[in-house]
Amino acid sequence: MKVKILKAILGIYIIMAIILAGLNYAYANKVDSFLAEFITWFWHFYENWIKTLLIIIGSYLTLSIIRKSQRFTMRKKNLIGFIIAALVVHITAPIIFHNSEIYLFAMPLPWTTIPLQLLNTQSSIYLSRYPLWGLEGISAVLIFYLSYSIMILIGTLIYGRRWHCSMICLFNGFASEIFEPAIPLIGKKK
Repeated sequence: MKVKILKAILGIYIIMAIILAGLNYAYANKVDSFLAEFITWFWHFYENWIKTLLIIIGSYLTLSIIRKSQRFTMRKKNLIGFIIAALVVHITAPIIFHNSEIYLFAMPLPWTTIPLQLLNTQSSIYLSRYPLWGLEGISAVLIFYLSYSIMILIGTLIYGRRWHCSMICLFNGFASEIFEPAIPLIGKKK
């Protein structure tokens, strides 16, 4: 029963992410400003608050499913780490910095593309962020990315190629650790 609930939560996570990301990135720029602001607000609410709730519920369910496993103690430490990281990245940091998109800096795709987009003064991300951040804010983000890239390079040389995806990136850790008993979503494990 717990595996079915975990699969349902994973299904909701995937469907909501696809629908809300599509609405935010493809549809919001085609509607009136009130609806566009609501879509963007709901997307950020989902990314920060609902995802964090899913991490906590999924972690609890996974721990109750694998309680008798030999890897239980290690998995419990990993899941507690993901819960803490999610609370910091998705809830605490956005409140402190008044920026509901701060989670983007912990994700792999934006981590690799935002610096390139911020260097292009005609890109949509530069044009949307410059009025909010100014040149100092954009410079701070670029310094953050440079520092983060150096940390990733050093960590990868010391710990191996999966260091970033397995230990730092919340998205991959979230999927592989928390929802492992529910994967594959459809069908049986082989």
